[in-house]
Amino acid sequence: MSAPVPSNPEGACIIPNAPNVYVTCPATSRIRKVGVTVNDIQRTCRCCEYRGKPMADTLNELCR
Repeated sequence: MSAPVPSNPEGACIIPNAPNVYVTCPATSRIRKVGVTVNDIQRTCRCCEYRGKPMADTLNELCR
């Protein structure tokens, strides 16, 4: 596994192509509004999984 994804103090994950957008774990449907790709969302899912945080159902659907 690669190095942990950087996070803000609250432990949120950074979306790679939108470094100014933080997604908390569990993430919310707001992630759909920032125009990132499914790959970016999946990377965020892996970040959340790496940190042992639960994810919202809307994000889990894209992680399967």
